[in-house]
Amino acid sequence: GRAWNVSCGVWHTAAVTEYGQVVTWGTGQVGQVGHGDKNTCLRPRKVTGFTLEFKSEVGAEEPVCAVACGQLHTLALTAVHPNPCTLNCAPSVHLKTLNPQPSTL
Repeated sequence: GRAWNVSCGVWHTAAVTEYGQVVTWGTGQVGQVGHGDKNTCLRPRKVTGFTLEFKSEVGAEEPVCAVACGQLHTLALTAVHPNPCTLNCAPSVHLKTLNPQPSTL
């Protein structure tokens, strides 16, 4: 899909697609590209692991609204409505880091 939101770190880039999926590429020296390893990825690759925690939708992918890259990290912003069909409900906002382990500089 098309990129909806893009953020660039020093050596990596992240994008949110029109479908709420995250793709990243670049240097992964501390895991900042979110692929579960520390390898460099030269082409955009989907980041997995954004799963819903609602009992009725366990295992479904949680759509991402925006990403922000720093020098050695990437954050993904998700907004999940308790009832997606209700437009006037307030979303709960979650921040998720793509590098769950702290890095030492």
